[in-house]
Amino acid sequence: MNCLQKLDASSCVMGPLGIEAYWEKSDVVTLPKLPSSTGILVQAMDEVLLPLCWDEGVLVSRYPLVSDHLVYFNDVCGTSVTNYSVLDGPDDPRDDFLRSTASYLMEEVAAAESLPQLKSIRAFGVDASAVDILNLLAPSIPVPSMTSVLQVNSKSFAANFMAKKFPHLLRGFMVDSPDALEQTALSMLDKGPIVLKEAFGVSGNGNLKVDSPKRLQRLLKHIHGQVADGKELSLIVEPFFAKRLDFSFHLDIGHASVIDTHEVTVMNNSHFSYSGSKLANAALLSVLEEQGYFDLALEVAKEAFDCGYHGPLCLDSMMLRNGAVVPLLEVNARYSMGRLFSELVRRVSPSSDARLLMLNFSSAQGLLFSSLTDQLMSHGLLYGSGQADGILPLSGNLLNQAGYVSPSGAPVPGRLVALLVAPPFRQCVLLEGLLRALEDLQVVAFKPPYWPIDPLI
Repeated sequence: MNCLQKLDASSCVMGPLGIEAYWEKSDVVTLPKLPSSTGILVQAMDEVLLPLCWDEGVLVSRYPLVSDHLVYFNDVCGTSVTNYSVLDGPDDPRDDFLRSTASYLMEEVAAAESLPQLKSIRAFGVDASAVDILNLLAPSIPVPSMTSVLQVNSKSFAANFMAKKFPHLLRGFMVDSPDALEQTALSMLDKGPIVLKEAFGVSGNGNLKVDSPKRLQRLLKHIHGQVADGKELSLIVEPFFAKRLDFSFHLDIGHASVIDTHEVTVMNNSHFSYSGSKLANAALLSVLEEQGYFDLALEVAKEAFDCGYHGPLCLDSMMLRNGAVVPLLEVNARYSMGRLFSELVRRVSPSSDARLLMLNFSSAQGLLFSSLTDQLMSHGLLYGSGQADGILPLSGNLLNQAGYVSPSGAPVPGRLVALLVAPPFRQCVLLEGLLRALEDLQVVAFKPPYWPIDPLI
């Protein structure tokens, strides 16, 4: 077991990545979802927070990091990050998917005879336990209230902002009753498919595309049943936009209202689910500047601050096929995969056109980090093995989740999160080489995340 005093005077980074799961209310209407075994992967994803760590910081994770993974990361990034885990691993009998990393740490804090005092701390996102930990272990660091976090992160915040700023623009609408949902959805279906969104859905979870009145009526039956059981209805109805590209703008809001802006990252999304990031190029940044996007983004950040929120902020936006920009789809009152990616690029190759990929796969026995790096090295693909470009794996435990069985009985896939450090013309070569290396390891990759050819990407 870890000793809590290991955290004394340290600079900590803490998960979980799937923080929205701990914000959801149990008494609200939910959309139909297909059974999925990938939710288990989120429990092991604290490890991809390594790029947020200070050079000599501590990553507080749900499960212990794979030692080879941590040694490799420190070696290629020139850091001395250490790890503090709150559980012994996925087989720990205390592991409860309904509890966050912060709640386990708070349990240790409550039982401790003396409390460590943190020098600094970053949380990917905060839940009630994280707020308590921050107040106890880092009392000099201002913490946003949970009320402000939930208000800003709810999709209703973005919908209300867009309604005030662009009342005549094609956008999303909030609905709070089955009748309002039916009326709004039918009027929008006349113009094309729509998307329904739950308040705290993330990465495709809690989103549903509806393309016909017939499908809408089936959905309404599902919703009427929940409302009859006393559940509250609060959904966003949004056009299914003719997308050219998804992008995000990353900011930090200080507790004294100082706003620091960071990078714009372009996302590679497939069926509402995240599969990669890259930094926006000069052509896209120029278009956004011309359309007044950045001024509007600062307005969003100021409104978030006025709600009482301060901390990391990610604005999700979209460019349509006709070149128009939808300036605000969602607001994330937390860090994001795009921000983690940009922090990693800054560490290892700030002048490169690197890209992050997230790839699920199947494997009968799982995949060890050491087996992956050995195979990549034998193919001349491993970043940091004496070559200027290559593949930098950012996942360790996630690789070995393949082979587990979810509570529903479905096999759990493995997940590779990796940085392709290379110019654009080499990235496809690296991806093809990666797929061959995985095949040699008897690993079957799902839907390789190829990027479209576009001058703005």
